[in-house]
Amino acid sequence: YYTVAANVNGCITPLDSALVRMGVTPDAVDDLQYEVATNEILVDFNVLLNDIYVPDDYTLTITNPQPGLINHGNDLYSFEAGNSNTNVNFIYELCSEACPNLCDIGIVNIAVRERMCNTVPNIITPNGDDLNDFLMIPCLDIEPYPLNHLVIYNQWGDRVYEAMPYSNDPGKAWRGELFGEPGRGLPDATYFYIFKATPDDKGLRGFIEVFR
Repeated sequence: YYTVAANVNGCITPLDSALVRMGVTPDAVDDLQYEVATNEILVDFNVLLNDIYVPDDYTLTITNPQPGLINHGNDLYSFEAGNSNTNVNFIYELCSEACPNLCDIGIVNIAVRERMCNTVPNIITPNGDDLNDFLMIPCLDIEPYPLNHLVIYNQWGDRVYEAMPYSNDPGKAWRGELFGEPGRGLPDATYFYIFKATPDDKGLRGFIEVFR
């Protein structure tokens, strides 16, 4: 801020001020990690979270709006996915408001995939006969879902197993053991699980019976 006063024939005018802003070129960093299931909504994401800019000196413009993209204001967007697997890309321009010629371009990619993870088996028989000895989640053999998350609880709500990510690999899969540790077999009983294929997944909930 600069302030100025004038002396006119010995009369001092009131102080006035002016803001002189130095323009800074923003850095719009691409967002390539978003995922949503077909026919579902990716809710309230902010493309500016990983960008570098002056918080009170910027404008954000979507340069190629896509069907399903909803602007909620305050830099929050939602995206309503269609019914087919695809990748949706839209481009935004981040500029200095004080110097509109200082701009950068960012790309947002949203992967739309059919929700394959809708079934988790409800019984395992870990008796060492190589038949149904461990928990196998079918969708993980179709799509790896590297950020999947599985938690299993006993009937009292105590966590007895957790994996992030869970794997169907026989050497890593759950065999009804406390926290997956060999030799710490849990008693035959009904256990309860929460499984999320992705962090934004609403999650599957159900039960698994351990029966030896």
